[in-house]
This record gives sequence, C-alpha cells and structure tokens, in this order.
Amino acid sequence: MKEKIIIIDDETTFRNSLRAGLEDAGYQVAAAGDGESGLGIMARKGYDLVLLDIRLPGKNGIDLLKEIKIRFPDTVVVLMTAYGDTKSTVKAIKEGAFDYLNKPFDLDEVKACLEKAFANRRKVRGEQPFCHQHNSVNDINIIGESPAIKDVIKKISVVAGYDNTSILVCGETGTGKELAAKAIHYHSKRRKKPFLDINCAAIPRDLLESELFGFEKSAFTGASSTKKGLLEIADGGTLFLDEIGELPSDLQSKLLRFLEEKKFKRIGGLEDIHVNVRVIAATNQDLESQITRGHFRKDLYYRLNVFPIIMPPLRAREHDVVLIAYHFLRQLNKQMDKSFSGFSTETENILQSYPWPGNVRELKNVIERILILNDVKWISPGELPDSLRSALDYPDPGITIDALPKTPAGPVKTTTVSTRPTETKSLADDGFSLEKKLQSIERNYLEKALQATGWNISRAAEMLGISRFALQRRIEKYFKNQ
Repeated sequence: MKEKIIIIDDETTFRNSLRAGLEDAGYQVAAAGDGESGLGIMARKGYDLVLLDIRLPGKNGIDLLKEIKIRFPDTVVVLMTAYGDTKSTVKAIKEGAFDYLNKPFDLDEVKACLEKAFANRRKVRGEQPFCHQHNSVNDINIIGESPAIKDVIKKISVVAGYDNTSILVCGETGTGKELAAKAIHYHSKRRKKPFLDINCAAIPRDLLESELFGFEKSAFTGASSTKKGLLEIADGGTLFLDEIGELPSDLQSKLLRFLEEKKFKRIGGLEDIHVNVRVIAATNQDLESQITRGHFRKDLYYRLNVFPIIMPPLRAREHDVVLIAYHFLRQLNKQMDKSFSGFSTETENILQSYPWPGNVRELKNVIERILILNDVKWISPGELPDSLRSALDYPDPGITIDALPKTPAGPVKTTTVSTRPTETKSLADDGFSLEKKLQSIERNYLEKALQATGWNISRAAEMLGISRFALQRRIEKYFKNQ
C-alpha cells in the first residue's frame, strides 16, 4: 500500500473527485472540508502528506501550514490555489511547504508532484536518520530543532559508524539517555545484533555480577546449570549499562578488564570467553566527583568516556517542548484510543515556560495524565496539573466572575466601607491611586531588569524572582503599546 494522504479543501466536488483519483492510484486518502476537521483527522491517524487549499473558511492555508509543521513535523505539505497568489505562495514555501499546485490541474500533474515529494522525503530521511522519524525496529524518535539537541544528533550520527568505540551518555534523569543509546545501536553496523540493557542501580550486587558475566554449573549453591551473561548474549551487538555510577567497585575492575581485553570469565569458570560487544554507559551523576570521593575508578571512567554525549535538560530546549508534546499527544491518542486535537496557545506558553525538573519523561507523564482524566478536544490550561500553573504564577482559568454566587441583581459584589471618607476624597482629588502607584513601581522594576539583561526574558525573570511566563504577561500589560 502506498503512502497516506489527506486532502483539506472546502470545495466538495473537487475534494471528492481528487480523492477518488488518488485512491485509484493506490494511495490511502482521507479528506476534510476545513482546517479544524483536517487537524482532528490527522491527530487520530498519521499522514505522510497533506494537499492543502490556501483559501479555507476560518483558518487560512498559511496559518494551517504553520500549525501542521509544528504538530506533525514529518508530514509533507503541498499547497493548492486557484488564485495564482504569488506572494502567498512564496510565503508558504518559506513556512515549509514542499511545493504548490495551481488549480485547475489534472491528475497526472498531482501524481507527479506526489512522487517528487515522497522521493525527496525518503532522500532527506536517508541523510538525517535521527531527526523526526521512527526506526522500523524500535520506534526511535529524537525530536527537536534546538541547537543543543541538534548537537546530540550530530554526535550520534558520527559515532554510530565507529562500532567499537565506548560511549558515555550523561544527563539528568528523564532526558532520553537510553533513547540516544538505541539510536547509536540501530544506526550502526551492529543493528541486526542484540541491544541489551541493564540498570546497575536496580539489581543487587551478587545478581548483577551473574547477569553481566554469567556463571558455570555448580559455581555456587543453586547454580544447577550454566548461564550465559549479558556480555555473552550481546555478542556482536550493544550492551547499555544505565546508572553506571552505581556499579560496585569490584565489578568496576572486572568491567575495565573486559573493555581493555574484550574477554571475561564466567563466575566459577576457568576459560576466557571472547566477545565483540560495544558498551554504552549512562549516568546522571558527576563521575569526576565520584572519583574524588573514591567511589568510581578513574581508569574505568577514562575507558568509558572515549566519546561523551551530554543529553540536554528540557529547560534548555524551550522551543522543542511543543514539538515533543505533540509527538506524545499523537502517540498516546493511538495507544489510548483518544482524539485530542492539540493544545491551546495559552497551554503551549505554559508548557514552554515550565522548567520541567523531570525532563521529557515528566512531560510525557503530564500529557498521559491529561488524556486519562479528560475527554476534551483541545487541551487548555484548566486541564494542566496545578503544579504547572502555580509554578508559573498562572491563575486557574476556571475561576471567573461567572463562577461566583449569583443574586437576582447579578454576581455578588464586594464593598468596602470607608471610615474616613473625607480623606479618601481628598487623596483621589490629588490623583492618588494605590493601584496606579503599585503598577508604576512594578513597571519601573520590570524596565530596569529588562534593560540590565538586554531584554533577555529568561534572565530578567530569574532576576525578578518570577516565572518567564509571568514576566511575558507583564511585558504585554505594560509595554505592548511602546
């Protein structure tokens, strides 16, 4: 079966005719009459290409193109227009459209354009194997456009070709260290051999040794038969040692010997076993400080750290957050049989501004929780956990004046009885307003912080002791007309 295509066009006759022609050509085709319906269909099922009319009711084709490129970065977009609007066409190409078709066009012209688009898509994927694509074996998907993650992707693409080099992947919990290790393995010459992983912190010391090196029959009480270890089973492939900083000291020396000589003995064994295994280790600890404290061998550290890869925390990848969030939304929609269309603009701002101490793993957990607890179309701030909104000084959108108790005359209003009406009147007459005075002070502090940081929002927010999102809202309040 050929690739999947969706047509988004408000002309019913044209849409149905084009759909029938492309289905006859062997493509899987869906169709929608407006942008919102089209996005909903795309959220439920992945599509390879969109044929998008540039003039649509509601959201126009250019705006829809921008949203598609954020939410569905793998999807190719071809614009269709009957107006010959050169300016709009040029803008569409700049925004990421692959090509455009001028109406009226014949089916052969469309098929030629599609073949060119899909050929280019395959070529690009061949040149950039780690960005925005799924590995056919293990669904590897390293997503992001930030400089930090692009540097990681570049390093992975380089070291994957050197299949005997030891690699140390460092980074905070939840940053995707195992994902990086899998990407290296499945894009190396070892891809057809096993990828095995073990968490050094999750297994007791005695069991960890037997898991890694195996044991001979009768090596200890209960060893009723010979057991191969992971090093032996992974022969020809890759062994991923997660949380390497937790490896006991005596096993550190045995691992070092293996890395240097590519051989080991099973527990209770006398013969050396030679294997060809690439070891990728990972840690969220500072191993150099562990060495200083005597908890980790310096020689093992240098042997593992031949090629270091640092996985950046999500807070350093602000502009990747929405891309990753939409990836998880599509993935979880399929797994949980949901049909969430996306996130509101306010929600995207909150997601980008939140520091994500649990990194990508926390982001996925939040989205999964939302899908479990809600059955809405668009995810708004009200569906986010309280911890996200409170951390960002973001008010609960559910609390409005309409939610207050009602009287026959309307919403309840609070009043304050003044004990000194004459003085209050004279202060007002002098132009005194506490609210205005406080706003003036706040504006002055904001301006000083922004000038001191060169209008760097993140640094200014840190200086002021407020969230980035809270600062953005205040900038809009005080400076938007400047």
